[in-house]
Amino acid sequence: MSRTSSGFIEFKALVGKTITDIMWLSKGYAIATLGLSDGSFLRMYDPEIGSKEVYIEDVCGNIQDLIGSPIVRAEEYSNEQWTFYIIGTAKGTVTIRWVGPESDYYGERVSLWLDMPGLYN
Repeated sequence: MSRTSSGFIEFKALVGKTITDIMWLSKGYAIATLGLSDGSFLRMYDPEIGSKEVYIEDVCGNIQDLIGSPIVRAEEYSNEQWTFYIIGTAKGTVTIRWVGPESDYYGERVSLWLDMPGLYN
């Protein structure tokens, strides 16, 4: 992916990147945004918003541990009932659990959209 393009990415592509800012990574939100040191933003959200709602049910760990240290772990675990996203740095690890209320299951996959710097300038 070029430095001026945006698009969907795999979660494991975060390894080696450094988070500089975290927005909306909290229980009840349907989107989370991570600002990265290269000026890009990773948006985690439900691509089918409107037909169902998927939101963050739980965040385990201290999200401040993710800021300013390169990501060494980015893992996604899911099946038909749940999705967990795990982000780890040298400072600590955070696990994000997404849930879909219609099914009362422990989550659904979210889309990972990376907005690259300079795209809209």
